[in-house]
Amino acid sequence: MPGTAVVTGADFAQLEVLGERAFYLHDKPDAGIWELRSRARIHTSSSIMCWAACDRLAKIAAWGNFLQTYLMVGIINGAMRLSRPWDAVV
Repeated sequence: MPGTAVVTGADFAQLEVLGERAFYLHDKPDAGIWELRSRARIHTSSSIMCWAACDRLAKIAAWGNFLQTYLMVGIINGAMRLSRPWDAVV
């Protein structure tokens, strides 16, 4: 069927690596996209982009029948919401 994408196990394995990196970085200080490069803090925009990456990975996992990853990413997204780095007092 034209326009239908197929996610292979190899493709998905690469996406999982990106998802794991996004989870690792979601609560780490960085320079942000609008801030001075010399001052690292936890920024809402960076944390939200990491969450979005994990959220999209979960959607792809559900769509591609990668159930184990879908469940794992759901737990990770819950943990990211609970940690709420954007509420941290700096």
